[in-house]
Amino acid sequence: MIERHYGIIRKPRICKRETLLTRFEFYFHILIVTYSVLSPFILKDYISNLLFNTTMLLSWYLTDKVYGIPYCFLTEMNHKLCENNGPVIQIPGQYIVITVSIILYDIYMLLRA
Repeated sequence: MIERHYGIIRKPRICKRETLLTRFEFYFHILIVTYSVLSPFILKDYISNLLFNTTMLLSWYLTDKVYGIPYCFLTEMNHKLCENNGPVIQIPGQYIVITVSIILYDIYMLLRA
């Protein structure tokens, strides 16, 4: 079996048990990240993007309060599907800054309209 390396904004990790479901989940995760970053600039859907990113940021904040580190539920699901036993990978601070910046941009564009 070919080892596939995962990891978009953190150091790569290897999926120990790759299946069609793990590949689908990985590509879905990339789609969500791409949507959250590019949506306000390409789709001009500021309200939808604001709600999506706010919900995502709130979930990171709540996982930080409950578990001690902010992490993405899709990353946790990927760990379980890949049968990896390593620690949960936390959300990098740079991505939190990018998400907050996009939220502020959405608010600016909604107030400007």
